[in-house]
Amino acid sequence: MSLLDKVHHILDAFDAEHPELGLTEIAARSHVPKASAHRLCQHLAESGLLERTPRRTYQLGLRLFELGELVPRQRALRLAATPVMVDVMRSTGEILHLGVRSGGRVLYIESVAANRHETTIAQLASTMPLHCTSTGKVLLAFSGDDVVNDVLGVRLERWTRHTVVHAGRTREELERIRAQGYSVETEEARLGYVSVAAPVFGPHDEIAGAVSLSAPVFRADVDRLVRVITSAGAAITAEYREPATANRRLRSIG
Repeated sequence: MSLLDKVHHILDAFDAEHPELGLTEIAARSHVPKASAHRLCQHLAESGLLERTPRRTYQLGLRLFELGELVPRQRALRLAATPVMVDVMRSTGEILHLGVRSGGRVLYIESVAANRHETTIAQLASTMPLHCTSTGKVLLAFSGDDVVNDVLGVRLERWTRHTVVHAGRTREELERIRAQGYSVETEEARLGYVSVAAPVFGPHDEIAGAVSLSAPVFRADVDRLVRVITSAGAAITAEYREPATANRRLRSIG
């Protein structure tokens, strides 16, 4: 394993469920020998990529956040999406997420909610499987066959009792999503919640991201939410493609 591989595996050991790790945990999760992990973590902490906590554990450092904010595609997509997402949140009172594909998972790069303390399964900068979230299903549906085959070629994880884990059924659903232009997911990622998502396309009609809206099942008017989220996806696409001229306001929400 090269030095770069070791650094990559150490940083990749952290996730939403493991935001803080001790050295033994880092070595176990990264498969980097403890002595090497200790030396590399010290260097990463000195550079700001990791931070030491008062409990003598490690967490990801602010330097990673600063670098992430400089990623051109992510920055441009967030700038295009945030005003639209705020409009939708104010109209519906529900939670919105913006996600991009990161390997075989969806990475959430923006979140808008009326109450920032409201609990949601898709925390900012967290990842979720593509196959069981509305955002992920949209990203997967409009990705290439190689991506679909890679994701569906392994055992799909069951997040709730409603999660679809049969590859054939998932392929059929992806075809429907491509035809209708949106995804609806009910309690596959989180019990009690329904989520709808729409694609955001880049200047060459490539899939750039997906915007989703989540609401409790008991109060969700799915038909209305689909109309809202497809309008939001179209508005974000227009703004992302032509930021100087596109209209940021949604006139069709209601």
